[in-house]
Amino acid sequence: MSSQTIPNQFLNKGFVEVSATGCDEYMTLKGMPWLIRKLVCRTLTKGYFKVTTGDVEGVYKIELGISKDRNSYSFRLNESFEDIGYDKKKHKFFFTFENDRLIERHSHLEGDRVGDSDDVFYWYFDSEGTFICECTFEKDGVSKTWIRKFKPE
Repeated sequence: MSSQTIPNQFLNKGFVEVSATGCDEYMTLKGMPWLIRKLVCRTLTKGYFKVTTGDVEGVYKIELGISKDRNSYSFRLNESFEDIGYDKKKHKFFFTFENDRLIERHSHLEGDRVGDSDDVFYWYFDSEGTFICECTFEKDGVSKTWIRKFKPE
C-alpha cells in the first residue's frame, strides 16, 4: 500500500552519486543507439538527489540530475503531474512511497517515446544504509538492471 508521506531519512539532505553498474546494458536493451548510450552513461555518473518539504503540507520538492544540469519538481505523493524531463520533452510524473521505497514513474508525452511508461526508478536505502537508485527493464524475456549508489553530500 502506498504511503501519504515520505520518511525523514529521505528528506532535506542531498545525495551525490558515487558509483553505477549496468547503465550500458540497461540502455542497450531499451534500444538506445551506441553513441547516445555512451554519452548518457558517462554523463549520468554524477547524479544528484534531494527531496525537501514544502511550505504546504504534503507538497514535496525533488531535485534530480547531474551537478550542472538539475531538474526540480514540486509534487504530492500519489498524484500525477506534467513537466519537462531530462530529454527536454514533456513527461507525466507519478511519485509513490511503497515498501520503504520512493518510486518515480515517467510516461512520455512527447518525442519518439510517446506512450512509453517503462521508466520506473526505485529510490531506497539498502541494508548497509547506502542510498540506491535502481531501475530494471525487461524485453523479450531479458531483464537488465541499472543500479546507482549515492552518498550524502
